[in-house]
Amino acid sequence: METKIYVCTHKKFIKPKEDIYVPIRVGSALGDDFGYLRDDEGDNISFKNGSFCELTGVYWVWKHAKSDIVGICHYRRYFMTENKAILSAADMTEYLKEYDAIIPAGQAVPAESLWEQYKNWHNISDLEITREVISEKYPDYLESFDRVMNDRIISVGNMLIATKKVYDGYCSWLFDIIFEVEKRVDISKYDSYQYRLFGFITERLMRGFFLNGEYKVKEIRVEMVAPD
Repeated sequence: METKIYVCTHKKFIKPKEDIYVPIRVGSALGDDFGYLRDDEGDNISFKNGSFCELTGVYWVWKHAKSDIVGICHYRRYFMTENKAILSAADMTEYLKEYDAIIPAGQAVPAESLWEQYKNWHNISDLEITREVISEKYPDYLESFDRVMNDRIISVGNMLIATKKVYDGYCSWLFDIIFEVEKRVDISKYDSYQYRLFGFITERLMRGFFLNGEYKVKEIRVEMVAPD
């Protein structure tokens, strides 16, 4: 099976040796060209990178990638084996014989729940609007959303490896929600950190989607393997 893992970056970096790892310059519509694949070609949301973060790369892969297995990681963060090696194409193929998707191993936040953690660090009204949108568009996912928000565990980075079919299904769900949230929030006065809200929100949506019961998911730890 053909495998391509797209490495989201906003700077030049030394990529993993295996050819499956393809650098993609996210926010390329707003910045310098490093000679990498650009996320502003074809159907794209590259211009939203300031508030959508790596999601502009996630979107581009959804709309343009053709390989059997696709994935997203970061120029500093990768899925790792127990032997501390970056996950290979063979590893991914083997996992996806049994599982539908690979997501980052959950991490506990320093708060009573993800909801409280978001309230402590961000504008809780954004998460309230997200819940409202889910209740309207995908009521079958409201229970899993609430369950995740009442827990302390998060899968960070919007990183994912899956068959293209599963990846596409997730993205269709995710962007339908987040584009509607975008219509309902006013971020005109947010500082540069809070302006990244859509990246923050979707980190919290991933577990709600994949732990809803439809998919069998493998959680694998993510590690930083290169300097900033």
